[in-house]
Order: sequence, then C-alpha cells, then structure tokens
Amino acid sequence: MGTSAFRRCAEGGARYLYALENTLTDDPFAFTALVHHDLHKEKAKRIDAEKGRALGEAVFVPHPGKESEERGWLLMQGYDGKRDENFLEIRDAETMDFVARVWAGQHFPLGFHGNFSQASFVSM
Repeated sequence: MGTSAFRRCAEGGARYLYALENTLTDDPFAFTALVHHDLHKEKAKRIDAEKGRALGEAVFVPHPGKESEERGWLLMQGYDGKRDENFLEIRDAETMDFVARVWAGQHFPLGFHGNFSQASFVSM
C-alpha cells in the first residue's frame, strides 16, 4: 500500500506512521511485516519477519533530548512459531535497523493490548 493512502494522517501533522502488514493468505491475524511510512516524502521502508514469526504493533520510544519525530527506538513484540516463544524486538526508528531481541522464555498473547487468537499460533 502506498503512503498516499495515509494522507489524512499527514494532514493531522504526523510525519511518520508505523503499520503492520499481513503477507500470509491463510491467517488474517498473523502480521509478518512492519512498514515505516514517511508521509511527507511519500516513501516507505519495510522489514519482513523471519519465516514462522509474527509481529505485534510497534511502539515508538523517543530518544531523550532529541526533537526529531523519528529519533528513537521501536519496541515490538513478536512470536516465533518454531520456538513457541515470544520476544521483544528493538529497532532504530529512523533506519529500522535491528538493535536487540529479548526472549520471553514462554508464549503469551501477542500485542500490547492483550489480543489473543489460538488459531493464529497453531497455524505457524
């Protein structure tokens, strides 16, 4: 999806939008890509989850003392179907480069809002 589809967000003053995409046709709840939309330049950067992984929504954490809207980190939960284990992934918000991954040691509902669908994890 092109960034022009998010023109309403740009008109509201936001420059960047982080959105999840689902690239699987058989599971509408397993998001497998994170897209960083620059609404002013109408460009997008995308990262894909490794095979067998699902991603949760990204939360932006600003760098202390920095003014830029993308200067900081993205924190994102994920699930690895092969390990049956969740993780917290940290990425640089500007470049989307990988910074760190912390394994939870268990599986729990994916997402900061506690959404859960057993079928999403069985099909991975």
